[in-house]
Amino acid sequence: MRKRAAFLLSALPLLAFAQTDDVIREDTLEELTVTSHSAQSRIEEVQVGVEKIDVSTMAKVPALFGERDILKNLQLLPGVKSESEGSSGYQVRGGTSAQNLILLDGATIYNAGHLMGLFSAFNDNALGNASLYKGLVPAQYGGATSSVFDISTRSGDSEQHHLKGTIGLLSTQLTVDGPIQKDKSSYLAAFRRSYLDLFLKATKEYKDNTLNFYDANIQLNLLAGPHDRLTLSFYRGRDNMGLEDLMDMAWGNTSVNGHWLHTANDHLYLHTAMTYSDFSDDVGIDMLNIYYQMKGFIRHLTFLHDQTWSPTRSYSLKYGLSSTYLQLQSAEWDVNLLHQREKRDAWVNAVWANQEWKVSNLLNLSAGLRLHLFSVLGGQPYYVINSEGEITQTLHPSSGSIVKTYADVEPRFSANLRINQFNSIKAGFSRTTQDIHAIRGSSMSMPFDRYTMTSNILHPEQADQVAIGWNTITATGKYDFSAEAYYKQIKNVYDYRDGKSFHSEIEIERLLLGGKGRA
Repeated sequence: MRKRAAFLLSALPLLAFAQTDDVIREDTLEELTVTSHSAQSRIEEVQVGVEKIDVSTMAKVPALFGERDILKNLQLLPGVKSESEGSSGYQVRGGTSAQNLILLDGATIYNAGHLMGLFSAFNDNALGNASLYKGLVPAQYGGATSSVFDISTRSGDSEQHHLKGTIGLLSTQLTVDGPIQKDKSSYLAAFRRSYLDLFLKATKEYKDNTLNFYDANIQLNLLAGPHDRLTLSFYRGRDNMGLEDLMDMAWGNTSVNGHWLHTANDHLYLHTAMTYSDFSDDVGIDMLNIYYQMKGFIRHLTFLHDQTWSPTRSYSLKYGLSSTYLQLQSAEWDVNLLHQREKRDAWVNAVWANQEWKVSNLLNLSAGLRLHLFSVLGGQPYYVINSEGEITQTLHPSSGSIVKTYADVEPRFSANLRINQFNSIKAGFSRTTQDIHAIRGSSMSMPFDRYTMTSNILHPEQADQVAIGWNTITATGKYDFSAEAYYKQIKNVYDYRDGKSFHSEIEIERLLLGGKGRA
């Protein structure tokens, strides 16, 4: 976010004492640009491998079909690469896109792409701040072994109303924002829709085909007194594809979030949130007049509370807890009658604390600890499987009962040593775990990917990463340079057993075999 200020200085005549030969002189100073994340701040930032994304600069990057794309902008960063040519899917430091966690206002977003990943599922006109953590993340984040991309919807203007519309080659956008009550509350609404299907319907050959996507963002902000802010936000993104009477596909995300920010005093800040997210996919194929359908979903309902205590400018402590009810149904063809379709429930809890300490003008430290508890819940059949993937026992735990709990302790540490005003060295270590496993038949993310989660058989994926880096800026602060080296080990990475595939008609846990990885 950039704020521009221009200052006009002029010499004013002294009315009472002005001489007739006085000269009035006007001088205009150069425009000053203030950025939220300067090159100097990157030298001082204690976190290793973090990138702050300025959404306003995306207009300077060439756009595909005129569509600005925040996920494609990520791929320009070091350590990040495209999942495939032209795709909005991205991989970070040797991981897969399934090992990235994408948060929009705190809600988890899966398969964040339109048109099979050609565009991201986010409308840049609705976005505010964004941060990418490349493996070494603060303790308040969990659930991904590769990276965390935290995005927030921007707030509407609380003083003036704005209306903005654009028409691109593939889609049209409309954004409105403004005050509900001036200086106290505001709204933002952004909508984007493609119109490819409108052209298809105009042709005789393709009029029965469907190809469209849309996404909508709505946010309401309210200042409820001098110490409280309430925020409500809604997001929905959806894709629809159909080939006459042969095939139809639909997938997308829906999220609803509520946040309450409270300033207790000058040193203590409280944040409470409730978030709900739902990713679903639905694929249907007509073969020889027999209709085959595949449905899957992942649903999160989360309560979160954290507090930030900053007794001095050189020290801050952030601590909190979260509790999530998780539901997952693995997508598989309904023609498969050899076993019961997999549906899993879980209760996920976490507590964490993270402190940042400016020891001196040369040394900054960040240390955190996260306790992650994943409880597998009953209500569906669970299995005991031997090394060959054969079922030796079937379990029928009662609904809501705890089948098994995994407890993981995740330490996080970063240090920043300032060599001088223009150079710093950073180092860090992080352990992260992931409970949602994407099982893919290819290296690309697709809307009909199969997902499963940690169970009595499948263990949480766990990654340990260590990194060291060097940051430098020029004396003018106009240019900066950074280089980082890292090493990462991952265990409990799941993939298909030999001879098994997406279409194998057996329980999904019998299809998988765990392994190790490193990067």
